[in-house]
Amino acid sequence: MPQTRVITAADSEQVRQLHGKYAHAADLGRFDDFIACWTEDCVFEVPGIGKFEGRESIRTMMEEFRASLDGTQQRHVVVNQWFTLQPDGTGTGYSTLLWYMTKDGTTTLTQVGAYDDELRRVDGEWLFARRRARFD
Repeated sequence: MPQTRVITAADSEQVRQLHGKYAHAADLGRFDDFIACWTEDCVFEVPGIGKFEGRESIRTMMEEFRASLDGTQQRHVVVNQWFTLQPDGTGTGYSTLLWYMTKDGTTTLTQVGAYDDELRRVDGEWLFARRRARFD
């Protein structure tokens, strides 16, 4: 009989860290770190921007978006994380998103919304397989 892997507190902590890594990498323009949050066959859906399939498509979108900011700083605040991880290495999740932009010393709350996630464990690491942003 095959052994079933047990989900541990370390798995849950790894997913929480994944959320933080995603937000900081996006905010700081660390594209390699951002792309490392995703599976090879990932899908990222962002309302008003598009649907991006695969790491390179997501990287291109992020690079172009970052270049368009023209000195504006962004901050993703990801809270209220809720996720379920399965022993087969898949999972689903939800989190609330607050997205701020700062230009010339003025900070504005740009978007409030949420992320719906599909997670997958690849080589022992939890990653986003699919992420859909929703804006209120």
